[in-house]
Amino acid sequence: MKTASTSRKWLNKYPYDLWQQIGIKILHSLLVGFALLMFGHDLLFTLGHFLHVLVSIIEWGLEHLLEWLFKVSPRQAEIMTFWLGFTMLAGLAWPIPRRAYKVLKNTYSRWLAQPKSDKYMTLIQFLVIGSVLALFS
Repeated sequence: MKTASTSRKWLNKYPYDLWQQIGIKILHSLLVGFALLMFGHDLLFTLGHFLHVLVSIIEWGLEHLLEWLFKVSPRQAEIMTFWLGFTMLAGLAWPIPRRAYKVLKNTYSRWLAQPKSDKYMTLIQFLVIGSVLALFS
């Protein structure tokens, strides 16, 4: 059974934990940002290569499965795999632009509601970050 003293201890401890979690998230963001700034090109190249190999393995397996399942030639299985993959990609990619539009619209609305000084600070931060990324890319 909880007593009043244990609940007060939890309430007193909670804000510290919340600020500690926020600090850890900020530290992780800074470390990830630094890593991307220093090694972003190599990291993206490696990630792209890994995804290419993964998609190739899945396509290879799907082609052999279609050949075995429907008794088609390897060329027909390649064509079926292409159209199947294209349809899946189009179906998965369809909600992304709609979601991005909603997020940008909401962000822009919130930005317009800010006071003028905050707008200028946001713009200055964006320009500084963009300039640093342009210099190091």
